[in-house]
Amino acid sequence: MEENEILPEEEKKNLTEGEEPVETKSGSSAENDIPLNEETVVPQEIVDTKDDAAEKASYSEDDAGPEDSAGSDDETDAEEETDSDDVSPEDKLPAVQDDDEVMRITADEVEAYSREMVRGELRDIATEKKLPEKKVPFKKLPPLLRRSYTEKGFKRKVLKHIFIPEDRELIAGLFQKGLDPKKPDRLSIPQDVLFTKKEVSRYKYIANEIKGQKKSRIKMIPLIAVASIIVGAVVAVVTFKNPLAKKGLIYVFESIFKAKTDIASVDIRILDSSITIRGLQVGNKNSVMKNLFEIDKIQADFNLVQLLRKKFVAENLEASGIAWNTDRTYSCYIPHDEEKNDSPFVREVKARANNAIEDLKMQAYDLLGGSDVESIIANARSNIHTPEVTKQAISDTQALIEKWKEKPAELQVEVESFAASVKNLQTINVTSFNIQNPDDVAALRENLKKITSAIEQGKSLTNKVTQVVEEVKSDAVFVNDMVVNVAGTVKSDYDYIVERLTTITGTIANLDRLLLDALDTVGYNMLGEYYPYVEEAIAYAQQLKNNPKPEKKKKTIETKWSKRMEGTDFWYSQNYPSFLIQNVRAQGTGFDARITELTNNQDVRYIPTKGSITLDILNTVHKAEVTVDARTGTRNHLVAADYTGSGFNAAIDGTRFATKSGVPSIDGNAIISLSGTADPTGFTAQGSLALDPVRLYSDGFPNDFVTKYYNIGLAAVTDLNMGFDVGYSKADGLYLKLTGNYGTQFINALKASVLELGKDAKNAAIKRLEQELNNSNNEYVAKAKEFLGIEGDIDLQNMKLSDVQKILEKKKVEIENRLKEEADKAVTEAKKQAESFVQEKTQEATNQLNETLSNTFGSVLGTDSSSSDTAAENVTDRIKNLGQGLFKKP
Repeated sequence: MEENEILPEEEKKNLTEGEEPVETKSGSSAENDIPLNEETVVPQEIVDTKDDAAEKASYSEDDAGPEDSAGSDDETDAEEETDSDDVSPEDKLPAVQDDDEVMRITADEVEAYSREMVRGELRDIATEKKLPEKKVPFKKLPPLLRRSYTEKGFKRKVLKHIFIPEDRELIAGLFQKGLDPKKPDRLSIPQDVLFTKKEVSRYKYIANEIKGQKKSRIKMIPLIAVASIIVGAVVAVVTFKNPLAKKGLIYVFESIFKAKTDIASVDIRILDSSITIRGLQVGNKNSVMKNLFEIDKIQADFNLVQLLRKKFVAENLEASGIAWNTDRTYSCYIPHDEEKNDSPFVREVKARANNAIEDLKMQAYDLLGGSDVESIIANARSNIHTPEVTKQAISDTQALIEKWKEKPAELQVEVESFAASVKNLQTINVTSFNIQNPDDVAALRENLKKITSAIEQGKSLTNKVTQVVEEVKSDAVFVNDMVVNVAGTVKSDYDYIVERLTTITGTIANLDRLLLDALDTVGYNMLGEYYPYVEEAIAYAQQLKNNPKPEKKKKTIETKWSKRMEGTDFWYSQNYPSFLIQNVRAQGTGFDARITELTNNQDVRYIPTKGSITLDILNTVHKAEVTVDARTGTRNHLVAADYTGSGFNAAIDGTRFATKSGVPSIDGNAIISLSGTADPTGFTAQGSLALDPVRLYSDGFPNDFVTKYYNIGLAAVTDLNMGFDVGYSKADGLYLKLTGNYGTQFINALKASVLELGKDAKNAAIKRLEQELNNSNNEYVAKAKEFLGIEGDIDLQNMKLSDVQKILEKKKVEIENRLKEEADKAVTEAKKQAESFVQEKTQEATNQLNETLSNTFGSVLGTDSSSSDTAAENVTDRIKNLGQGLFKKP
């Protein structure tokens, strides 16, 4: 061997290209896990350990095919051994272990071989010395080559399945006759020959190729499975293609039009490359018992070759038997799970429409300058004082009511409680007491004390009630004064109203804008109703524009390791998009429509989609042309459209937009023309509208007078000729401009009708304001009566308390009189007894005195007895007088 063969083939290739050598685990290097001393012994079997393990893993008993494993009856057991059998330790070692099998490498030798010049550069290479290549014994050969064969069997089982001449000669040269002592007539490989690893690997590869060639080229089970799948797919397609296509089309139409869709039949003929749809009916979501349109037949012929390439390409599509607004037998309504959020455009349209309605109302009310009932009353209210005075009076009276409303109940409780406590004293029968009986007299005196105490308690309660009554009387005077004040204010305001409305004059303003704003309102609402359909069309066109374009794949040259002959790669040109209908033709009674280049990717053929439609039914003609240009790099608008229409009835119900807001309803014959463009950022449209004849009417406003004369003005308009310019952009928002002299008829008619409005409005306003004044006065009078009722309740409790007091006073007088009468009788009797006693005692004293005086004065004075008697009588008279004075009745 040469010295550079120590590296694998791949590393030798890298070295030849100037790359660094790739170190292997079997080699030695400065970074090897096995350190090298000055003298290191590297056994050959250690170097080849990895190769032996890989060889064992790649070889097994399964390498033998069915024929090989069976073999002939004469094959030996050694021929049936597999590589998975255990190898004895002796087999792992060299047959002869001498100095040639074990190499000793010193550190100096390793250093000497560690660097080598490669392409003029000094490069590091393997750090170990070249080792001799190991050879393996006969048993390492694949089982197919370890067997012995007869010449016929060798040709049939081995040589027949080798198609490369070099391999055939190689294998034929290995087998010789007579080498097997047991079967000398057979061909076999000598068992004592050793083989290199490369040779064994090549023999294994050839053996595997032979086994592969022996196997059947057609596998019946997979073949049957594939055939069954193909047959099932064909049956499924033939059976279910039409129902599935029908359901799919119904789903698509219902998703687009949001209404029930009916299809009578769908017939897809794959081999004929055609599809036929019959009885298509699409409901109208705005009128659930009507069809938006129906088509009797739709026929399309498609390109089957392109369909196999996942492309639908049809040259022509025809629709016939088209009818509009036909009746349905059942409702086409489809419930929606959730409403989509309004786009910025729709939100702005709604805001503009609402503002237009409010402006219309304000202009209608301001139209008459204050001569209609509502405006007259509004102006009059600003100059009358009854509402303000009444409101203040009601507020003040309500405060007094809140102040006193609890007092009647409080006083009632106290008065009734007091009356109940003295109820027994009020019913005392004084005459039933016997004044001769000391107990009755004592009872009368006790009742007198109770009555006296109750009277004092009643006086205290009376003072409290009296104070409350005085306060509420003062407030009642204030309430009565306010009643008089409110009545006077009502009379003054009424006089002012009569004088003011008698001299009022009406003014006419804003007539030139009233009808224009009314029609603006209709225009905004029509935009909000139909723009979502335009928005969906723009979104679809934008989807075409944003459709990802197919990128050209770069042809990359890859290294092919297959041994088969090189084939031919076919590259198909992109002549068609994945969906294309070159021509669409739809016809019906008075209807004709054409579309060209209906596709999902205009960049493939770089042709825009164009369409035209003509509808002529009952002298009503509609013509429209639309171009959708979604090509990359185009300067045209995404959508461009032109429309003209004449003879159709323009019926617009204003009440669909708002009620009692003055939005007019329009009914007339229309001639319209417009041109417009649309892009994802917005749209523009200009055109003209002529309505002749036309009828305008409205449900008016909440005010009857304004409604009456507003409709007079609308009815005077018999024709309308106007131009319009409408557009929307995300940057500038929405605009709508109407032009024309169509308001002249409306203005003249409204002016004439307004002149009659003043008189009627004045009388109605006077009546309304008079009623309001009376209502205000009556409202306060009712509030005043409520307060006066509280005052009466307080007076009632005062009267009840006064009645109780009177009864108690009366009973007190009765008891006192009864006790006084009894005392007078006792005094008179005592006086009589005292006088009788005094007279008796006086007579006795007089007699004794007379006798004493007579004896005394007669002896002392020496007078006669007659003089003594006279003196004694004088003394006696003085004593009597003194006794009478003591008992004199007071």
